Amino acid sequence: MNTLILVVLGLAMVAALPRPGDQDTQILKQEQEVGPDTFSYNFELDDGTSANSRGQIKNPEEPDREHRVINVIGEYKFVADNGKLVHVKYTADEDGFHPEIVSSAQ
Repeated sequence: MNTLILVVLGLAMVAALPRPGDQDTQILKQEQEVGPDTFSYNFELDDGTSANSRGQIKNPEEPDREHRVINVIGEYKFVADNGKLVHVKYTADEDGFHPEIVSSAQ
């Protein structure tokens, strides 16, 4: 389950990586909250990149931490090299990562 969280957070971080020539990208907004059974974060950069995600443990009463299930909902956006906005919404749960491409660079 911890792997799922790392994958989701990793995807958001990769989407936010600056591209060549974007060394002056500024963070406009950044918030995060982590609780015992929940988390949320969001950020927005001045180049149009943004991401937000929230998750909650579905079965916090499960004594074995390895068998707890985290449901995650989120989205990220960035401007592709061709100038088009890429927007992806996703969920992640015990069945895996489920992206929905809202708009793409193609």
